Amino acid sequence: MSTLISPSDRGIKPGRILSFLLFSCIAMAATARETTASMTASPLAAVHQFGIIRSSFHTIHESELLELPEFVHTASSTTATTNAWLDFSALYIIPPQMMAGPMLFQVRQELGISHASMTAWYPYSTLSGSSARQWADVHVGVQADGLETTHPVWMTGRAMEAAATLKVYKPGPAGSQPDDVGTTEGDVYLFLRGNAAGRAPLVGELDAERAKWSVKSFSIWSDTHSPLVAGEQPGWIARAGVNGEISSRRITLNSSGLSKQRTSATVELEPYSRETADLRWQLNEAIAGNGLRSDEAVAQAELVIQSLIKMRSPALIYFLSPQWINARFPLQVDGPSEDPVRVFIVIMELPIAE
Repeated sequence: MSTLISPSDRGIKPGRILSFLLFSCIAMAATARETTASMTASPLAAVHQFGIIRSSFHTIHESELLELPEFVHTASSTTATTNAWLDFSALYIIPPQMMAGPMLFQVRQELGISHASMTAWYPYSTLSGSSARQWADVHVGVQADGLETTHPVWMTGRAMEAAATLKVYKPGPAGSQPDDVGTTEGDVYLFLRGNAAGRAPLVGELDAERAKWSVKSFSIWSDTHSPLVAGEQPGWIARAGVNGEISSRRITLNSSGLSKQRTSATVELEPYSRETADLRWQLNEAIAGNGLRSDEAVAQAELVIQSLIKMRSPALIYFLSPQWINARFPLQVDGPSEDPVRVFIVIMELPIAE
């Protein structure tokens, strides 16, 4: 049944783990302070987007990704071998405080990687070119019919108090009479998932025999114009145990090493050096430092944690540079908005060395 999305539908439902509730409470307090700052007297809306990218040496099947609710639109992948996925991408539009009336936007998101394929999106959008989706006439500041759900992954993305409800028109079936009325679809974010075949952006290995984690070699996607990492950025090597607890260790990555075609580094880590709560705190702080609001940072950090638990493999976590994001994932937003703030995190699987 379709119902109107209310602000209460955007939060995380009871039953979530205690630590996530704690972070959510902290984010709500910070968001109350941020709302006044973000919803200024400027006539322009703010556009925020976060993304999570899964990368591996082997083929990643869609069943290994974050689970999505049934109402999400899907298409079969056109890529036979996929070792890189844009697992979860959410785009929010935060209206200005002095919004005089509904606002209208056109949004186009492209996956500018070879052999890319769009596999899931919501709300309704159309294919634009071979590897892009376009949301035409995105209405902001109006009520929209949205599907009621308690799906944990989807609800994590909805927990944004300042984001406006977005509505798009979905035309009726082909051959409809002129007086037939289509439907509308809406939510508080535009969602997209896609994949690509190609070399993983970072290659490493785990030395299991010594019971320490060693990242020994890096192999970078060929890109002479855009470094993967902007300046000095935090990174993590992490792994989820059978009970869902995550051990991790923070490291530092920098563009002087990662902008080269090939480079190498060794990082030795004692296992179980950090617990899940530590990784959440550190991710939350780092994401907010890259320009997202506190509630957005909490949501992205939680989805990273859930991805790690689902993959059950050692992984390297790091932030993509804005230059790389804009070059490989071009985003076009036509409407009265500021330049988008985009934060994308890579979760790169590290195979266990035999």
